[in-house]
Amino acid sequence: MPASPHASPTGATASATGRWLRTTRPAHPDPDLHVVCFPPAGAASGSFAALRRAAGPTTLCSLALLPGRESRVAEQEPWDLDRMADHLAEAVSARLRETRAPCVLLGHSMGGLLAYEVTARLVTAGERRLLRLVVAGSEAPSGAAGHRLDVTDPVGVLRELSGAPQEVFDHPELLRMAAATLEADLRMIRRYRFGGARIGIPLTVLLGDRDPIVGAAAAAGWAELADRGSSVRVLAGDHFFLDPHYPELLAEWRREARAAGSRS
Repeated sequence: MPASPHASPTGATASATGRWLRTTRPAHPDPDLHVVCFPPAGAASGSFAALRRAAGPTTLCSLALLPGRESRVAEQEPWDLDRMADHLAEAVSARLRETRAPCVLLGHSMGGLLAYEVTARLVTAGERRLLRLVVAGSEAPSGAAGHRLDVTDPVGVLRELSGAPQEVFDHPELLRMAAATLEADLRMIRRYRFGGARIGIPLTVLLGDRDPIVGAAAAAGWAELADRGSSVRVLAGDHFFLDPHYPELLAEWRREARAAGSRS
């Protein structure tokens, strides 16, 4: 007998899902929106703490857990972005079977590449709960391998982007770990090769108006990848510009989810 489309994963599938995704359960038993988040290079799921605070009782948040950080800090072997996307797509697919809520995939910086590759896999597999792909401060996949960040100076990159709290710089061991994770991620991006896949869901590109790394030119290639339309929005802030904008973004995604539900 085929499994229920909303059944929870069990056994090995549940274990794999938990390894790659952490889901924060909303207070409401029937969430109306599901946001799956993919962090920037060198960062962990905590980079979306402001999103979780703004999410409200009816929003489900799933956070990608990547090798080399958090509960997976011991996994320091080199990773391939495509292989990582394969695992994440399986975990997200399993998580989506647990709820009927429309899903937004949100990727910040390197996370935008991961979110795109996961989206392409899910669309190919026929996943119907995907509402929108949102990439923030993320260079288009066609040019990502040539990004200008200095792989050999991860501490300098952390300082340039203000990508770590001051306490990291004040503690040599924390700084060493943060720099090692960032360097591994930057090298993974350099090895990435864009395959040209298009996606069959709407795409939003978010940019910070003072982002020193990703501007309109670097993000222009995203428009070629969406079969159902794309849009670009410039918001106030530098490379880490998302936090103050989550309330308005979540409100927009909820309206879109309600509209999608009324059409289905």
